[in-house]
Amino acid sequence: MKLEDQLAEFSFFGKQPEITDEIVQYYQQNQHELDLLIDKGQFHSKFLMYFFILGLVLTVGARLLRYFFEGDFGEFIDRVLLDVISEIGIAVFGGALTVYFLEHLKKKQYQESIRLRKEIKRRIKELEQNRPS
Repeated sequence: MKLEDQLAEFSFFGKQPEITDEIVQYYQQNQHELDLLIDKGQFHSKFLMYFFILGLVLTVGARLLRYFFEGDFGEFIDRVLLDVISEIGIAVFGGALTVYFLEHLKKKQYQESIRLRKEIKRRIKELEQNRPS
């Protein structure tokens, strides 16, 4: 299996790759990507940004192509093909935005849960210290 495939399996599916010399050499040369192993949220945000841009390009591209076709064939292209491409583009960037916002809310909830857990642990520790032995 190629190095890119191993890294993609780890990034997308959470599958633990076998750490080979090839992987170590890759991260030695691309140390800025090491944080992406830990911070998958950053990777997902970049991934979602690429989908957002793809959807936007499809939508805008389809709208611009309408002006290049004329006559009955142009009308067919406009009403069928370009509308389908445009709708796919809208769906892709709309989905990417939705997932991005949900990921942001999930991260916020996770941080709030950590804060809540720390506070509860602190208060439990206080109760145990104040309890007469």
